[in-house]
Amino acid sequence: MNGSDDELARLRSRPRDEWSPIATAVGTISYKALPEAYRVFQSLKINNPQLRLMIVGDPRLVTPGLRRRPDVTCLGTLPQPEVIALLKRSRYFLSTTYAENSYNCAAEGIFHALESYICDIPPHRELLEGGEPYEPWQLPGSNRPMLHLHRDRLTGLNLKSWDSVIGEMIARVRPATAVSSAVQEIRRAG
Repeated sequence: MNGSDDELARLRSRPRDEWSPIATAVGTISYKALPEAYRVFQSLKINNPQLRLMIVGDPRLVTPGLRRRPDVTCLGTLPQPEVIALLKRSRYFLSTTYAENSYNCAAEGIFHALESYICDIPPHRELLEGGEPYEPWQLPGSNRPMLHLHRDRLTGLNLKSWDSVIGEMIARVRPATAVSSAVQEIRRAG
């Protein structure tokens, strides 16, 4: 698990950002299923004609047909702060991936973009455990279940700060009495 300081800060501040008419997909490796993300994008574009799809990741891994679409922009690999800034401006976050190690990418997307459409896979369900609200959604013509989320309805029940994550890691290797002082040392060095 990674710390989710950006997402937790966003939840605390509850900003009313100015979003742009963009949908963002992060990751270009084949299991990210970008052609499916484009189909979700197309279904959203029906009611949002100005919508553009922004793809973050190695553009060489995006199919040439998708790269050439006039409503698609391949941004390449970006530093994490730039990805967060993009997600904050995004009307939609799209994740049609078939596999994930963890829910970190989905957490960044759903807590920063205004709305999200994410595939219904175990790591994404883990992120939503405990009552995070979502609606089941299905792309017309597809039998793959997806989930539709609204950022302003989320609580961040399963997110942890980096301090918490580091404290838990230290607790595994040090006696419990040393954890508090170790976290304080990290904060001072920080």
